[in-house]
Amino acid sequence: MTEQLTDYDSPWKEVIELYFPRFLEFFFTQAYAEIDWTRPYEFLDTELQQLEPDAEIGRRLVDKVAKVWLATGWRTSLGIGSCGSPRAI
Repeated sequence: MTEQLTDYDSPWKEVIELYFPRFLEFFFTQAYAEIDWTRPYEFLDTELQQLEPDAEIGRRLVDKVAKVWLATGWRTSLGIGSCGSPRAI
């Protein structure tokens, strides 16, 4: 019998991207408070794939990377990972 793999990562990535500010506000309150939301944020999916070109073969620990501006004026990147099943890191 073959086991069908369920893709939980793709919908989760879409939720993060569609609701990024609200996602951070709910799950990462302190990070949300430190971001300057008057400035645009940018997802770095292309850059992430370039760092790990063989990622389609296996799972990545970081699924989304976003470039944001902090209230201090510094620009930084946030890495967000999701896991479809329990695993040790």
